[in-house]
Amino acid sequence: MVANQTKAPTVSAVIQEHIDLLVRPSVGTVHTYQTMLKLHLADIIGHIPVDKLNCRHLTYWIKAMQTKGRSAKTIKNNHGLIFFGDGENEVTFLRSVQGWSPAGWWR
Repeated sequence: MVANQTKAPTVSAVIQEHIDLLVRPSVGTVHTYQTMLKLHLADIIGHIPVDKLNCRHLTYWIKAMQTKGRSAKTIKNNHGLIFFGDGENEVTFLRSVQGWSPAGWWR
């Protein structure tokens, strides 16, 4: 388990903020995103500070989803919520954290 010894927000906090800041989302979209966060993300990687999140955590999360019997589409959809972006910049999620550096991603 990774303790939050930094001032960086957790994965769950950043995703929740993203959901809260959606512009004119449908009720269904908000409900779907909240469900994805609750069922598939919060308990596995939600507690991790975003500046400590690395590829090993994401690999563990994917394997945990596969072990639960989740489909490739479900995993892809949840991955999209983690790495929400603008179509060109898929790492908007991580760059939303002040001080995050792409160089430190693969630690």
